[in-house]
Amino acid sequence: MLFKGLNDSDGDAARLGELLQGVTCMINILMFNPFPGGAFERPDEERAYAFRNLLLRNGHVAVVRSSMGRDILAACGQLRAQAK
Repeated sequence: MLFKGLNDSDGDAARLGELLQGVTCMINILMFNPFPGGAFERPDEERAYAFRNLLLRNGHVAVVRSSMGRDILAACGQLRAQAK
């Protein structure tokens, strides 16, 4: 899960790549889905793809996953009930 300004830097990608060195896996990159009142922000797509590209250049299999339902606050992490 990528959060804007928290774990989406090139250095973060390099550390993740180092951590997974020698581990056969596919890295699914999910961008945070913001919601009203939430403390975190979603990184822009360019940042997510730069993160992915750094992992790819270092021999990892990585993909940026797309979120459906963001426009109606129904994406992963956005669903919640409100008590009245």
